[in-house]
Amino acid sequence: MRGLLQFKSYLYARLSSDADLITLLGGTHIYDVVQEGAALPYIAYEQISSQSTHQLDEQMSEHVIGLVVVARADSSLTTHNIMAQLEQLIDELPAKADLTLGYAMLSAELLTTSIEQTNFEIVKGAMQLKILVTGGG
Repeated sequence: MRGLLQFKSYLYARLSSDADLITLLGGTHIYDVVQEGAALPYIAYEQISSQSTHQLDEQMSEHVIGLVVVARADSSLTTHNIMAQLEQLIDELPAKADLTLGYAMLSAELLTTSIEQTNFEIVKGAMQLKILVTGGG
């Protein structure tokens, strides 16, 4: 879908340049595709859904992106702190951000957040973020 790749690049750049987030993660553990044996904690992001939409006679793409925080269960406070930092970063996204190649993000809205202990070893936090992208055409 239109603008998704540009948004994912933008998101990675924003997250990986936040010193507080990188400190909480213990490094730049932010992945589009997580490799087996990745160091914990980490953040993974993926496309959940995409659709074309129209507003005020302008064609846009609406994307829902999932962000997952994975950490050891003995560090559940780390998961909470990483989730809080992600929420702050999402709140601080500019209303109209240039995504390159003629695309712009018009809005970003946090839809859901949750944290669960999946077993005795892993705690996962999950967020869904809806973005509207225009341009590129």
